[in-house]
Parts: sequence; structure tokens; C-alpha cells
Amino acid sequence: MKDFRIKTLICHVFHVLTHHRLQIDLLNLNNSIGYGSIGSILVKPIHAKKSFGQNFLQDSNICRKIVDFARIGESDTVIEIGPGTGQLTDAILQTGATVYGVEIDTDLIPQLKDRFAAPANPVGARFHLVEADVLELDWNLLIPKKHSPRDVNDSSQQKQIKLLGNLPYNIATRILTRMAEERIGFQSFTFMVQKEVADRILAAPGSKDYGYLTLVLAHRFRREKGFDVAPGAFRPRPKVISHVMQISPYVEPQEEIDYPFFLRLIQTAFRHRRKTLWNNLTGLGIEPDLLRQAFESLRIAPKARAEEISLEVYRSLTRVLSFTP
Repeated sequence: MKDFRIKTLICHVFHVLTHHRLQIDLLNLNNSIGYGSIGSILVKPIHAKKSFGQNFLQDSNICRKIVDFARIGESDTVIEIGPGTGQLTDAILQTGATVYGVEIDTDLIPQLKDRFAAPANPVGARFHLVEADVLELDWNLLIPKKHSPRDVNDSSQQKQIKLLGNLPYNIATRILTRMAEERIGFQSFTFMVQKEVADRILAAPGSKDYGYLTLVLAHRFRREKGFDVAPGAFRPRPKVISHVMQISPYVEPQEEIDYPFFLRLIQTAFRHRRKTLWNNLTGLGIEPDLLRQAFESLRIAPKARAEEISLEVYRSLTRVLSFTP
């Protein structure tokens, strides 16, 4: 009987301590969540959707690190791709920047509005929610005319428009290739992807990761390596390490080439990585004599493979084979 009373007393004390600890933890969370509302988080649970490739970034320290890496300032306008639960959004808004959040998930939209766009919220005037699919978005609606793609190489026209995003794993490469192919004007794009995708973007000639994605982005952008992010920073936890990096359009004008042919050329070049570049490019339907002359003039070895050829040589091949001056 005595043992039973002792156990009962211990359980009661534990319950009281746990209750007070929970109140303290919630208070600390509310103070650390910035401009957000803790009520919306507790009352409306959020579930990640596999169909959208969602892994919500939860670590506030990582959010601040991303914002610092992106060099976001008070005068910036930031287009955030997929604000999700708003943790990164909150870190951006704390810099004084204006944010346009592009979100497709209709379950998240009411909570983002409640958290940031409420009339009483001091950042309400600086937060704008765009309910859209980023893959189908008309970027001209967000980027003013002076920031149009034709001005992408004019640094005077790129006035502090920056893109940020924790990109869904299942559509990250499609988002990035669209940025390159449509020449969407922006000053910089800081994003997080799977580390293996970042390795492909940052790869150098001769490496196993060097390929089509490398060349598509390198042709349009400078690429800057950032930092890794462990799975524990997300909910739910992904099975892979992520990486934060940045791309930015070249400031100096680039020599024009036949871009559609360039894409077809590099896609064909890497179609069969175990074959030589020569064997792959015969699939373009170009006369063998013309292809041989191009290889000789550019000093490409007959047995060279696609991953051994630099971006500059692929550009030169495009000019020669597409008859672009």
C-alpha cells in the first residue's frame, strides 16, 4: 500500500511538472516564431503531401542562414517558391523585405494568410500570397516589365528582385530548367534541393555528375555553392541530405546561339553516357563529313565522351552545326 501511494505521488508530481514545462515551451515557441500565430499551428495541424513533394523546413537557424546566404535586405522584393508552413517566409520578412509567396497547396493558403496577411499584422502590407502552380505561373505578373527576360543581361534593369525556395524534390529540376529556358529576369535565385541535384548543377567537366542539367544552367547563370542541410531540419524527415545554393544571371552580355538547337545538341550528347560523343551526335541527322569537320576544327578527340567536353566547346559546336554566325 505504501509503495502504491509513493507511485501515485510521483505520477502527480510528474504531471504537474510536465504541464508547466509544456506551458513554458509553448511560450518560448510563440516568442521565437516571429510574425506568425502559434494558434494557427496548434489548432490546424499540417500534413505534408507526397503529391507535392513536401518536406517542410522547421529549423529557424537554417532559415536565417539561408536568408543571410541570399543576402536579402530591406530594399529587396523576394519571390518565394512554396512558402509551405511559413518558417522561411518569417525569416525573410524579418529583414524588412517584401515577399510574394507562390503556393499551390490550398490547405496551406488559409494558414499563410492568417499568419502573415492579417490586418493587425505589422508585415501584412509586405506579404502577398500568389495562389498558383509555379510550373504554370506567368512570371510577367510578378516581375515588372523592366525586369522582363529581354533585360536579363542588363544589371541596371535588375533592381533587387530575388527568388528563394525550398524546392519540392519531385519538380526541382523542372523549375530550374524553366528558369533557364524562359530567361526569367531576376537578380539571384537561392534554393534548396537534394544534394545529388546540387552536385549535378555544380559539376565540372570530367565528373560523373556533369551532364545536361549542368550545361543548361551554366549557359545562363553563375553558380554558387552554399551549404548542406541535414534531414533533421525538416518535417517529415527526408531520406537524403539537402543543399542550399544560388544561381544568378551573367551580368556581361552573352554571345547569342541557336538555343533550341543547343538544348537538342546537349540532350543528344548525353543520351547514352557509355557511348562516345561522336556516336551520340550521329543521332542528330547531320552529315558525317560536316560533323567530322566540326570535331577537327574544335579539336575534339574522336573517342571523347560527352562529359569531357566543356560548355564553351558545346557552344561552339552549336554555332558550327546550326549554321549560327
